[in-house]
Amino acid sequence: MKKNTTVDQEQSVEQTEEKAVEQAEEQTVQKTDDAPSNGEEKAADVVIIPEPAAKIHPGISVVIPYRADEANGQELRFALRSFEKNFKEPFHIVVIGDKEDWFDEENIIHIPFDSKDDNPQVNLIEILKIAIADERVTETFIWSNDDIYLLNEITTAHITIPKALGKFEPEKYNGHYKSNMEKTIALLAEQGLPPVNYGTHTPFFFDKAKLQEMFEKFPEALKGDCLFESLYYIGQFPIILDWLNDNWLLPIISLNPDPKQLQSFSEKKFFLNNNPRSYSPTLEKFLYERFPEMSRFEIESR
Repeated sequence: MKKNTTVDQEQSVEQTEEKAVEQAEEQTVQKTDDAPSNGEEKAADVVIIPEPAAKIHPGISVVIPYRADEANGQELRFALRSFEKNFKEPFHIVVIGDKEDWFDEENIIHIPFDSKDDNPQVNLIEILKIAIADERVTETFIWSNDDIYLLNEITTAHITIPKALGKFEPEKYNGHYKSNMEKTIALLAEQGLPPVNYGTHTPFFFDKAKLQEMFEKFPEALKGDCLFESLYYIGQFPIILDWLNDNWLLPIISLNPDPKQLQSFSEKKFFLNNNPRSYSPTLEKFLYERFPEMSRFEIESR
């Protein structure tokens, strides 16, 4: 029995050794077949350089909807210069809409958008949705326009203060703006809320989460035919603007503003705006004198 056992053990060892040799040969063949040529060996040594990280833009986003065919001059250029000079916190610019050839895209985040409707408010709602969804726009952001200018030094605190014009007065308007206003009044009335007009044409401070809450409360606003600023700010306690007496806003509505009055009023005001029909040589001269230096958002001055 011992002899047979020994023979069996010896045979088992031999079989094991044979299998090991066979496996080693298979591995050698595999390695030989898979081995790269000299050229491939060199290629295998090439270091893959990772793509550079996306540029991080510091500070709060200032989002500006922009449609070039509705601009009457250099409004956007002066608006950006005014932020550069007078906004005293870190910020970056996000332009959603058209692009000018003087944009320095190292310092401007440009998001293309083509207008979809002849009602401007519908387009603004679509742009607002883009701003909410885009991760490059900060969770809280400033919403401004190409024809809003900062006349004196401000911080975010100046923008977060709710401002209003009083109650809506749709009888003073016509066209899309009147119908948008009437739709807004109706939406507020359904909720038992007062018809307060927060559309001051000054910069707004928005929170993405609160904007989502606004759309949940007023789902009809997603269609865009209403004044969403007044839906967002409703229920707060605003400052009622009085341009003749306060230091908040100087609205330019005349094609021929008096240069002396323009200069005098602007000394104490934080914001100036103009409507499309009131951008004039007089106003452009005033803005150029106020903001003559290029901002970091321009690649050339002309």
